[in-house]
Amino acid sequence: MPLDASGAWYPSISPKQLEIFNCSKRYLLVSGPRYSSKTIGVLHRLVRHCWETKGGRVGVFCKTIRNAKSGVWSDLTDLIIPEWEENLDGFEITVKPKVDGVTKMNFMKVANMHGGETEIQLHSLDVDHDIEEKIKGTRFSMIFFSELSNFKDSCVFSISKGQLRLPGLDYHRHQWIGDTNPAEEGTTSWIYKLWYEEPFQEDHPDPEYAEQFKIIESMIHDNPYLSEHDRKDLIATFRPDPELYDRYVLGKWTASSTDSHFGKVFKTPLHVVGNTDSPIEEEWEVILPSDNCTELIGGWDLGDRNHAFHIMEKVRTMNGVRWAVLDELVVLHADVSLEDFTGEAMDRIEQIEGHIGKPVRWTHWSDMSAMNRFRAAGNTYDHRVVAAASDGKINMIGAPKFAGSVRQRVKLIKDLLMLNRLHISAHCHRTIDMMKFLRKGKSVGQYVINDDNKHSFDSLSYALIGEMSADLEISNDPKSGRIGLTAVPL
Repeated sequence: MPLDASGAWYPSISPKQLEIFNCSKRYLLVSGPRYSSKTIGVLHRLVRHCWETKGGRVGVFCKTIRNAKSGVWSDLTDLIIPEWEENLDGFEITVKPKVDGVTKMNFMKVANMHGGETEIQLHSLDVDHDIEEKIKGTRFSMIFFSELSNFKDSCVFSISKGQLRLPGLDYHRHQWIGDTNPAEEGTTSWIYKLWYEEPFQEDHPDPEYAEQFKIIESMIHDNPYLSEHDRKDLIATFRPDPELYDRYVLGKWTASSTDSHFGKVFKTPLHVVGNTDSPIEEEWEVILPSDNCTELIGGWDLGDRNHAFHIMEKVRTMNGVRWAVLDELVVLHADVSLEDFTGEAMDRIEQIEGHIGKPVRWTHWSDMSAMNRFRAAGNTYDHRVVAAASDGKINMIGAPKFAGSVRQRVKLIKDLLMLNRLHISAHCHRTIDMMKFLRKGKSVGQYVINDDNKHSFDSLSYALIGEMSADLEISNDPKSGRIGLTAVPL
């Protein structure tokens, strides 16, 4: 029976589970792959809260009751609580798991160290936005969302945490916990943004609030109880799918490409050329300009804190034009001036011309906004800033922009991928991510989500549509009307 230094009992848990067990941060996220034993650690933390809290009330939320009863609720009643009953004097179930006859809610009660009871409730939430109705009028000392990535809207957190206000219980004794595998949305998930990004932003407007967030990552190697057979089985199961392997074996927040614009046509072994496995950059294998290369294409997307630049070669072959993405320069969420970004781009240009052995002809394409957006602070336009910073070597041309042009740019890339006429150098990681994860927005007017991937998409596709606009069928949206049929005399 495990005892701490003071002789107090604690459950049989791993060091990582002990970290969860002892965490009292108000908003705790426990993230990790499958078989990492994170849920067991959270459930022991939950039962500890029940034991130590006078008159506590705990709400366990799952997507469906069926999943809960075969998962987290079953683990709680069949594995966790029996260990506490057997080893901790005074701990017992005072009301066995049952269903309330009126509300149809599953619940149970356990004894606490103060001589009273703590209630544990089980709730299902089929629709995220039902959380307000589900939780209205309730107060909790602890809320636990099991498999948090199943919930796609941050309202489940923002609304439910407002019910952490049990009368008579100190503010800091309340706790909201979510456990999760990395979400299929990857770093665009509301979960990732809320725990991994927002609390760490510079000059946070509410530092005391940010301090209440805590992430504990539990990995497979943190689970000493996992058998070697189960570990190998898990690895073998997900090895064929790199994205699922990242999330379910390595615990990485890698997005799924299954519903992305190019997910069904972009194939890494086919479209990515080269090898960057070596930690030494000089040993990387990348796409090189073709023999006798005389012309290269630049694609640009300029913003306030996000900039992207691509170097491409258009190679004419017997089977049509083939495109090679030779290099990329992408800066995101950084205070980098257009002058400095242009300087970095010029370094890339000079490096590739140095490999070719001579200057080549360049055509630089950009969004029309770079041509007509006036910067009052500099009393100039973006394209003029770039031209000046490059000593006149980079002169931009505005890419065609028309109704449905974003959709056309997506279709253009899809067609090139399907025809195997677009290849990307292995070191262009941002471009590869864009091919995997560029998604459609929820509204009709948002054909591409405005996330980090959009900047690489814009830069690349401005160049493509600029060079290939003659091959596109450009027209306005279809119009409705009536066709009058006139009889023709015989």
